[in-house]
Amino acid sequence: MSSAWRLLEALEHEERLEDLSRRLGLPPTPEYDLEIFKSLYLQELDEVRGPLETLSLAALGPGGLTARGRLRRILGDVSGAESDFRQALDARPGLAAAQAFLGELALGGPQAEPALRAATGAPSAALYLAVDLLMRGRPTQSAAPLAAYRRARPHSALAFLLTGLALERSGRPAAADRAYARAAALKPICSAAHLLRARLARSSHGAARRLTQAYDVSPVMGFVTLQLHRETNLDRPAYVAKMIDFAFSKPETLSAYYRREATQTHFSHFPAEDYEYVSRLMRRNAGKAWAHAFYGRAACYVPSGAAEGIRHLSRAIALSPHSGWCYAWRANARRLVGDLRGAKRDFDAAVKLQPFYHRAYVWRGSLLRKLGRFSEALSDLNRGLVLDPHYSLTYHERSLVRRRLGDIPGALSDLDCAFLLDHRYSWVFKTGGTPDPGQLRLGIEELERAERRNPHLPSLFMWRGQARFQAGDSSGALVDFQTAALMDPHHGLNLGWQGLVLLESGEARRALEPLRKAVVFEPRFQIARSWLARAEFACGRRVQARRILLDVLREKPLTPWARYWLAHFDREEGRLASAERELGKALLIDGKSPEAYLLLAQTRLERGRAAQALAAAEQCLSFAPNVGRALVAKAEALARLGRAEEAVASYRAVLKDFPYLLNEEQRKRAEALLGPQA
Repeated sequence: MSSAWRLLEALEHEERLEDLSRRLGLPPTPEYDLEIFKSLYLQELDEVRGPLETLSLAALGPGGLTARGRLRRILGDVSGAESDFRQALDARPGLAAAQAFLGELALGGPQAEPALRAATGAPSAALYLAVDLLMRGRPTQSAAPLAAYRRARPHSALAFLLTGLALERSGRPAAADRAYARAAALKPICSAAHLLRARLARSSHGAARRLTQAYDVSPVMGFVTLQLHRETNLDRPAYVAKMIDFAFSKPETLSAYYRREATQTHFSHFPAEDYEYVSRLMRRNAGKAWAHAFYGRAACYVPSGAAEGIRHLSRAIALSPHSGWCYAWRANARRLVGDLRGAKRDFDAAVKLQPFYHRAYVWRGSLLRKLGRFSEALSDLNRGLVLDPHYSLTYHERSLVRRRLGDIPGALSDLDCAFLLDHRYSWVFKTGGTPDPGQLRLGIEELERAERRNPHLPSLFMWRGQARFQAGDSSGALVDFQTAALMDPHHGLNLGWQGLVLLESGEARRALEPLRKAVVFEPRFQIARSWLARAEFACGRRVQARRILLDVLREKPLTPWARYWLAHFDREEGRLASAERELGKALLIDGKSPEAYLLLAQTRLERGRAAQALAAAEQCLSFAPNVGRALVAKAEALARLGRAEEAVASYRAVLKDFPYLLNEEQRKRAEALLGPQA
């Protein structure tokens, strides 16, 4: 029992409240969120609860019942917690801790206030009473319990955060601002205090200054301001209003990438562009940790920039030593230069300083996997996944770890989830490129071995079919997809892949049925909607094809592949200017798409714009050097520009590796340029 209380007190459990941000209209406060707290310390809390579950009521006593009740409440067993608190009060009437925690269960309801006022002497009762009064629109009456809690917990940032909220709602903005400033000083990693101060500021300039203080402790805010800086000056009222609205919205996830729909901002995909832009931004914010951090991150991804990146990330840490995310970013930079031990130290510091920063766990898990420490990696990835279930890399990394641990069903399940979030993932995945034939062969063989132990997993056959499709074996892929369909006729992913293979094999009409079923059976399978649109277009149902893609864009305006296929349809119909406009929109969203750059190069060639076509073809090849059609487009553009020597080199590469891509006219042009050596 004493060990349970020691753990709870060490983890400052009384300040973890359910859905605090939503209930009180605060910006996201992961530091005080009960669900995040449970996710972070689930194993430790379970370990101390276990022995308490086996003890009799007599052995537990009132204190043990209260401890078990609090553990049950944190872990989600509210009815069990209430039973324990009531039994503790039956055994010892007036037990303040049990009375306070019983009142916490009823926050916002009529039973909360009487229970909490009866819990005299318990600091937590004063905190919960203040929260209850704020929830019920009585900020002035919350002043007394907040003062009592501040006396008991003088170093509690939450006490001052709530005091500021009560003062603000009581019409005392200056006093509220002072309370928020005190909260920020007591808990530097809490961005909510800075954001609340920004909302109180009288001018957009003052609000902007306070917003920037939140960036040092919140990479989410930093990412968004980085993009909004491209659109507007820092002090413009529209910018400030946009940032404050964003900060106070309920987060869909802790990841900025998945919240970008809320701000309609576009993330740069060009390291050189990031580097140049952030260089200018840092010169205007040389004393800000977040500016050095973003500059350091950008520097790491330009040639020979890792050392400079580490130097600036170290400067960010010196300026803001409490910002765990800066340590996590420096850890990634150290991985780039092979300093794995230093990276591990930085990741450890990151999760210690900001235990709710989910990406630090994911990245550390990835590092541990590469070091062969699979059990530790799995633990980190599990924790990262609970903190943010929308980060595709977590599922991908956990799939790889489970493969190494022999958990093929788990690995397949995680890969399914990763793919639904990011359709680039597959069983044979190569970062930034396409797997070569040898890698595909090894992946297929691995799944064939796994089939002997797991003959009834539809996802196994589906991913093997997908690997065979990548390897050019469409007939073998269809056999695997059909086998999976017999096991599970409603497997949406499998039906989608089956439809795509039929479509790519020239059987668009046969592809329609599985693709239509795929988008119904698995609504999250968004990329299948583009496959269905392509099949409809190939069958002559062009209006329906466009409607599918336009529906996608209405739901999610920042969907690059929907723009890409609209451009493809425009090009097929001879509307080249419209196609180029759509591709421009697609590349604003995803500037790393080799497919979009290839189509842009081909479209520009058709429009007689050889110089711009060459630029697009080269951009495609910078992301995917083995795209044969981009080599063809490059050769064509060079030939039209009169750069014969360079055109010869490109045509030679095409004839060597991709001769089947040239039509008769292109072949004759290549042979004329190459002469007898062709």
